[in-house]
Amino acid sequence: MWRTRGHDGVVDLLKVSLATDHVSHAYLITGPDHTGKATLARELAMALNCSTWQGEPEGSLFGGSASATAAAEPGPCYECAACRKALAGTHPDLQVFEGWTTEHARIIDQVRAIQYAAGLLPFEGRRKVYVLLQAEDLTLPAQNALLKT
Repeated sequence: MWRTRGHDGVVDLLKVSLATDHVSHAYLITGPDHTGKATLARELAMALNCSTWQGEPEGSLFGGSASATAAAEPGPCYECAACRKALAGTHPDLQVFEGWTTEHARIIDQVRAIQYAAGLLPFEGRRKVYVLLQAEDLTLPAQNALLKT
């Protein structure tokens, strides 16, 4: 269930891409300040690893519930373990970068750390997801380094 309001067309497009498993490698969400861009990005990140709508069984490796079926609407459920971890900020495969350093050398190091981590396989979820908020604050060399990821 998507809680984002005011972006119905975008949410419908994301639902279709999630349902058909044709998710792009990157999404650029732009617009005026305080219009829900960060909320939409976080909900998409949650939906990419949500286990409820994808029909994956909850439980342990050997004893999951056999009655897990895919939900009708792709999106975050806010109830499965992956969604709860994402809401708490503890999901190992979902990282949100909000504050960028202003030091030129350190900002490149932050981007290189993202590049390195993106090359690793997901630890717990189906996909690794990086949400880069305020990416317009990146320096030009950091933006160029990020394009190669």
